[in-house]
Amino acid sequence: MKYFVINLLRVFLLVICVHYSSASAREISFRIVGGQESQVNDWLWVVSLKNNVTQNHFCGGSLIGDRWVLTAAHCLFKSGNLKLASQLTATVGEYDLSSAMVTPARRIQQIYIHPDYNSSTSVNDIALLKLASSVNNPIFISPADNEVTKKALAATEYVTVLGWGSTIPYSSYGPITYNFPNILHDVEIPLMTDAMCTKTLGSTYTAEMICAGLPEGGKDSCQGDSGGPLVIQENGWKQIGIVSWGFGCATPGHPGVYTRLALYSEWVNSISRRIYLPPDFEFNNTFIGESHSETIIIENNSEYNASLIFTAEGSNYFSYNASDCAFIETNKSCGLIITYSPSNTNISHKSITINSERRDSTALQLSLLGLPLRDATGIATAAAFQIENIAWFTGGYAPWQLTPADNTLQSGDIANNEKSLLKAQVTGSGKLSFDWATQSESGFNKLFLTVNGVIYSMIDGAEYFNTYNVYLNKKVNEVIWRYEKKTTVSTLADRAYVANVTFEEMTKDEFDLWAERNEVTMSNSGGGAMGWLSFLLLPLLFGRHFYKFREY
Repeated sequence: MKYFVINLLRVFLLVICVHYSSASAREISFRIVGGQESQVNDWLWVVSLKNNVTQNHFCGGSLIGDRWVLTAAHCLFKSGNLKLASQLTATVGEYDLSSAMVTPARRIQQIYIHPDYNSSTSVNDIALLKLASSVNNPIFISPADNEVTKKALAATEYVTVLGWGSTIPYSSYGPITYNFPNILHDVEIPLMTDAMCTKTLGSTYTAEMICAGLPEGGKDSCQGDSGGPLVIQENGWKQIGIVSWGFGCATPGHPGVYTRLALYSEWVNSISRRIYLPPDFEFNNTFIGESHSETIIIENNSEYNASLIFTAEGSNYFSYNASDCAFIETNKSCGLIITYSPSNTNISHKSITINSERRDSTALQLSLLGLPLRDATGIATAAAFQIENIAWFTGGYAPWQLTPADNTLQSGDIANNEKSLLKAQVTGSGKLSFDWATQSESGFNKLFLTVNGVIYSMIDGAEYFNTYNVYLNKKVNEVIWRYEKKTTVSTLADRAYVANVTFEEMTKDEFDLWAERNEVTMSNSGGGAMGWLSFLLLPLLFGRHFYKFREY
């Protein structure tokens, strides 16, 4: 996997309409360069993640339990969308990708992304995969604790990274040539202190990371090694990091960057060794006066059967039957059905606490949020959005509004950790087209596009209007634009914008032909109308990083 980072020119423009372009492209690779072929049976806990259909390797991982694989969060996204567990398989202890597998490929039952993972900054780049079946006679890798990690960093000890990534180095600015081996490789490199990493990498390096590499380059992880383990010899092998990112591969002055595993032991254990349920759930698809039910899965990943006790406080708009999940056997799960029935426009909260009868258990908290929908036909009509075949609604902490220019809708005025929703219910299959933009803090405040429950795209930062085209394939389609604010900083307008929404019924073949004729190779096509938003962008001095994922 690989990021491409594009640094924008820092500019002041004293003109009415502002245009900007990328100044340079620094390739960030997810990346074994300068190493050697591993010995058979040396790393029996290493994991190859593959596409379930093609069986092509795309990322590495490590086995930390008989059903648990550790990897990088970015490995599990494609074009900003979370991959489906059914699309993936994991092969444990694999050595030669071109030969018969030593262990059978196992399906992935569940994907767990760290809740604070930030794809823009690569902070908290960690994920867990629960296998559908246990590995027979498994050999695990244990994590290095915080004390071992700090000591190793201070002494710049040597560590080993392994994977099936490219073996050819390349510069951030130069041409790229790949060579992906079938045989597992490993390479030994020195850790660097945090001060050394910060000096070399600047603000892109954070406390959640560690870096390693030779000052002169030549040895490194590379594209295709993402998610794989960085290990250290400390009374046996311990995993100290997860392959995350880097500028180029094995180039002088550019060490590889890894997720600092010692910081995540509590998060890993809370999922893989205890009773687990999502910490929060949001109801954002319910109209006032109606009811909507969702099933929350409670998993017992501990080694004991669990009798559960439920207590709750908060809004009566939420209801559930605790007896449905009063008892869960070890390695089993239960579906808790929760119903939300709003009667007014107020935002609703409810907190459910779940305790186990075991004294050594930790209480679990489920926070429910209800954001009722209201009709938005009036503002959609005023903005000249298409009304035929489309029903319009808005909700969240603040509803979407008509802009002063009367041809664009903008997100509501929300505070930190709040969101504003715009929903279109589209009847029929065909091409939905719209322009969208943001004026927000890059990496924190984001506008998401969700189609029929799947996140299709996201924009953030000081984005001009771009045209987005997407094919809707159902008889009735749900399209949601969700603006989320994740920072208290407000140097920009902190708004998201949608304009020029149209829908044309057509078949998928007709859509593909249209895209080919118009040279639309991706759903998102740039160059949309600027409109009045250009005036707001005039005084900005800005610099941005754009990250783009690439499949191995």
